[in-house]
Amino acid sequence: ARVQTLLLIAGASFIAFIVAEMTVSTPLMDLQLFRQPTYSLLCVVNCGNIMGLMLAFFLTPLMLQRLLGLTPIHAGLILVPGAVAWGVIGVMGGKLSDQADGRLVLTVSFVATIWVLLQMATITLETSAPTLTLYVMLLFASTALSFTPINVMGMRTLPEPSLRMGMSMMTLLRGLSSVIAVAVLALVLENRQLYHIQMLAQEQSQHMLEVSPILDRLHALFGFWGDGRDMAAYKAMATLNNRLHTHAAVRAYQECYIGLALSYVALLLPVWALHRRYTVPVQAPTSAAGNG
Repeated sequence: ARVQTLLLIAGASFIAFIVAEMTVSTPLMDLQLFRQPTYSLLCVVNCGNIMGLMLAFFLTPLMLQRLLGLTPIHAGLILVPGAVAWGVIGVMGGKLSDQADGRLVLTVSFVATIWVLLQMATITLETSAPTLTLYVMLLFASTALSFTPINVMGMRTLPEPSLRMGMSMMTLLRGLSSVIAVAVLALVLENRQLYHIQMLAQEQSQHMLEVSPILDRLHALFGFWGDGRDMAAYKAMATLNNRLHTHAAVRAYQECYIGLALSYVALLLPVWALHRRYTVPVQAPTSAAGNG
């Protein structure tokens, strides 16, 4: 009830904020900028990109530690090459955005991100650490390529008097989107895991003839290690149940990565809906006096 009350208060406050911003003479946010189609599309791309980015960066360390059982130090070492790739590719993205069509740069970034996310959707408990490191590095590199083009396209879209306001609004939307994304992902991940637990439990109950030999072998193993009859039976069932939860979690994480890939596919549509003249650098004319 407390959470629902806070959500209602937040929704009412948001509506009141929009009404106030549209009526006061000096608004904190100039909502009139959203009447420009190109700027609105850029905000959609910006929010979608940061949501996908935050979801991927939140999901990956969580999977490495909770699912694969890595320590925080080991998980951090797997993420280090990705951070290095982010710094290198981020600089390259800035240079490309000054020389090429921003839509093309974003398309390359999003397509590469889609491919990497689909590869990460194949991660299982048997995936090796070098493979995980490679996927993480490629994910950081592909997403780093998209940040600068979005900012550059935003600056070329807005008139100079509205530049500061427009870029500040994009930054604000980016922060709000990242917070919402993490909350939504946590909810989706938990629901999908519970769904797969129920489905796997049903499959297990329907195939007890195949499960019984496994329980018998586990029971004999724990008995060999010194456990009593009841304790050995309890540990055998707990081991099988833990395995079931682990496989349910694997499927949930895989589905989340596939969902992220589909979200980037959807982002390709607003990218190419942008007008080309907003995404190509404008060369400053060379004056005769300057040549002299």
